[in-house]
Amino acid sequence: MYAAPTVSATDTQFLIGDFEPAYLKLYRNGELGARVEQALAELVDCCACPRNCHINRLKDERRVCHTGRHALVSSAFAHFGEEDCLRGWNGSGTIFFGLCNLRCVFCQNWDISQQQVGKECNAEQIAELMLALQDQGCHNINFVTPEHVAPQVIEAIAVAVPAGLRVPIVYNTSAYDALASLRLLDGLIDIYMPDFKFWHRESARRLAKAKDYPQRAREAILEMHRQVGDLRFGNDGLARRGLLVRHLVMPGQEDEAAAIFSWLAQEVSRDTYVNIMGQYRPEHEVGALGKDGKKRYTDIDRRPTTGEMDAGTAHLATPTLRLAMRGEPRTEENKLAQDGGPKMKLTSASFANNQPIPSTCAFCAQDPASHVTLSHNRNPDFSWSDLPAGTKSLVLICHDYDVPSKGDDVNQEGRTIPASLPRIDFYHWVLVDIPATAKGIKEGDYSDGVTARGKPGPTAPGGTRQGVNDYTKWFAGDKDMSGDY
Repeated sequence: MYAAPTVSATDTQFLIGDFEPAYLKLYRNGELGARVEQALAELVDCCACPRNCHINRLKDERRVCHTGRHALVSSAFAHFGEEDCLRGWNGSGTIFFGLCNLRCVFCQNWDISQQQVGKECNAEQIAELMLALQDQGCHNINFVTPEHVAPQVIEAIAVAVPAGLRVPIVYNTSAYDALASLRLLDGLIDIYMPDFKFWHRESARRLAKAKDYPQRAREAILEMHRQVGDLRFGNDGLARRGLLVRHLVMPGQEDEAAAIFSWLAQEVSRDTYVNIMGQYRPEHEVGALGKDGKKRYTDIDRRPTTGEMDAGTAHLATPTLRLAMRGEPRTEENKLAQDGGPKMKLTSASFANNQPIPSTCAFCAQDPASHVTLSHNRNPDFSWSDLPAGTKSLVLICHDYDVPSKGDDVNQEGRTIPASLPRIDFYHWVLVDIPATAKGIKEGDYSDGVTARGKPGPTAPGGTRQGVNDYTKWFAGDKDMSGDY
């Protein structure tokens, strides 16, 4: 459930009153056409990103990013996993571009960043996607991994604006951007969201195959801030314009975070809005066997520890960055739960708060003879009340953030799971499209027993839908149980 952020009266400098997207000024002044011509000219001798390939992409020539005349779109949808101030209650309208100009060995989206997955789209087709997302109620258009297709982004914006585009545009980037491309985006982008990954050249060379990344990222972020300033919000808690910097906490790289945050405070702004992200997990080439038969990148072949996450936050607790946090700022009009307004109440008759889940509602139960056995696997009872005004539907997610990252010792006789073993997220259950008129769900209505290879779906009782959960991965190698759960 989205809870709108609140900013105190002393922080009104971060509120923006009358707002219109930046691109409307260029549109009214008749400048969009000229901007498109300049952008397409970049493709003739391509230096659209710092790779400087010097190929003619207008003739569909390809090199590092494997992208020619038209951008590859992998997906377009209302995304509810972005920052609260972007996703709001209707989602952020993300358009994921395929392929990438970096080669991050740990990329969690490697299946689309390093492989050609999706459809090549011209400017008109991308504009149609933008307008469709706006029509769905998305609060913004969020271009993800646009560094190598910045000219095509400009071309699409110029088509979408005359057709009625009126929501802010988010440029969601790795920060490996060319200054020339960013300057062409000046006046078109409302929110820049770079992910500042590395401070040290050697880290960038080894893990992203771009030793100049730190310098290029610093140049890019300075230019982004010059264009849009510090992040500002509407009274509804949604971001309208400014710079939002992400940093992914990685194992053993606390010094990189410290250097990045210090630089942001000293060279960009003490009011830089920072999101410290903790979702790193070993992916792609990390932990894979090299030609010598040994595991690669073993130093990052684990999740960050709680201490490493806390260290990242601690760097922001110093007097360097004044408005930098893991959480979200809050606006006066939507205090609700924080300030004594209506609070949504959620209760369950199946288990008590902070107590073990009863075996009837668990996938497995303890067994004296076999140590562990499949259990009743009944969904728990839930009831709720006092939904926020305007609620259209509900989503129920059962999320365990403390699951052992390796299952070698799980349920094994005489084995103990080390407390030092990093934990990972595990999603047990996802239920969407719960009507706002519903008052709850009964125990066993959605699940009653373990079904080998997974239950039919996604259709579920009451017009709801169930999503795929992490038992799909858990049983992937089990010949008797593998399937979609």
